[in-house]
Amino acid sequence: MDGDSIKRLSLPFVGTYLKYEKANTLSSNFTGPYLSSVRNGRLHPGFNICGTVSYRLSGFKPYLLNAPFDEKMILKNFKCDEGFGGVHADLSAVEPCLTAHYSEDPSLLKVFQKGLGDIYLDLALSLFPEDQALQSEYMPNVQITQAVKVRFEKQRKVAKIVQLAVQYTGTEHTVAASLTSAGFPTTKEQARAYVLAYWRKFHAIKVFNYRLKVLYKNQGLLRNVAGRIIRIPETWPWDHKDLPNRFIQSGGHDILVLWATEIYRLCQERGITIKPILLDCHDSTSNQAPISQIDSLKEVYQKALDNVNEQLGLCVKIKAEIKSFKTLAGLKGEEK
Repeated sequence: MDGDSIKRLSLPFVGTYLKYEKANTLSSNFTGPYLSSVRNGRLHPGFNICGTVSYRLSGFKPYLLNAPFDEKMILKNFKCDEGFGGVHADLSAVEPCLTAHYSEDPSLLKVFQKGLGDIYLDLALSLFPEDQALQSEYMPNVQITQAVKVRFEKQRKVAKIVQLAVQYTGTEHTVAASLTSAGFPTTKEQARAYVLAYWRKFHAIKVFNYRLKVLYKNQGLLRNVAGRIIRIPETWPWDHKDLPNRFIQSGGHDILVLWATEIYRLCQERGITIKPILLDCHDSTSNQAPISQIDSLKEVYQKALDNVNEQLGLCVKIKAEIKSFKTLAGLKGEEK
């Protein structure tokens, strides 16, 4: 019997097994490789700048980019230098914002341009038309509250899985497998209905995807939001399903690069001593500075993002959540 089958059993030992499985994963995938890569009090992970098609960093031995940030007992041991504090920031929904700009999808613009509703609960309205509580209590044209997200947490989780799967070229097979693995058993027939509901909801994205493919067919190349030519295998047909994703993902990465570069430029201009604590990856940047300069570094983060937004001129402004920390556990607010 495999692990997934054991998890579905209603027996007393299952809880103990799950605890063991989690501890074993943390030990074999993280703490062991981390300890073997520590030299002179610093962790030396491996990075590969050519490891992904979007030019995001990939990593190995150990792969720090997927560190268990929810495990504060592990992450609290990674500290800023003596006398330094950290400033971390995540770009908020950078890829959906880019998709909203290019597709002009009304649902995306409502959320990311006007700040109304929630993209996952908007989709949930289409996925669960018979859910009377959701249909009557969730108001898509007002600012979302945490209480509403908690009230419809299950529906939101399902919608998020569907959205991410379909957005990244997933079919009903991917959706069914992803939902079932997450604890929401789903047949392929149900998943097919979810996929159809997604494309009905976000029809403008489907139109944009087709226009982008035609543009590639006519030009023979694509430039992303930063103007960089993105790499597309010569063996791909012009209408390859992954082409829009590569376009958006590379754009999101390049916005991060523009932002980090501007942060360092402004720090040099303002005399702020900035040092990286984590390499810029995915949608976040993490740096450290003398404790006396932390507030100034936070201001630089926002000013740099304002400059990037002005440079790009998107119809949807890219936003970020900026916070300070002392250890990597602080990235999730778990330092206490």
